[in-house]
Amino acid sequence: MTALRERQIDVGFIVGADQVLGLEHEAVWSEPAFIALAERHTLASHDEVAWADLLRQRIIMRTRGDGSSALSWLAERRGPDGTFADVTTFAVSRETLLALVGAGFGSTVVAESATTIHVPGVVFRRIKVPDIFIPFRMVWFAGNDNPALRRFLSHVRTHIAAPKRRP
Repeated sequence: MTALRERQIDVGFIVGADQVLGLEHEAVWSEPAFIALAERHTLASHDEVAWADLLRQRIIMRTRGDGSSALSWLAERRGPDGTFADVTTFAVSRETLLALVGAGFGSTVVAESATTIHVPGVVFRRIKVPDIFIPFRMVWFAGNDNPALRRFLSHVRTHIAAPKRRP
């Protein structure tokens, strides 16, 4: 977010539906949600996992450099009691977070595109019942007058944005 505000980059893509103060943002696509589990986790033997099965699991999430995280997105999907047993955040890369999963620190929710990452000791299972989708947003500084940015935003809207699924 800092790079956008300081005009070091013109556009970025983020996961989740966090409000992005001071920046323009727009949902562009969504992907099915998966849970990354340690391969020795009891749920790892399932082909798919119900969201209700995750409500009492230790969930680890990462924060972005500006301190925001996907916690607001996760909070919208809590169970009727409104809490998880343990949610911990780490200011680490996605790859490091997945290594923490493999080491048994907890499980994490990822988009389908992250399931192609090979991390020893980690398996990915689709979250079903209900189907959950993770929204992706593009963000940009509203005052950016770069004509290439406007053309790029138009290109994404026309050619990349998938039909809207419920985030």
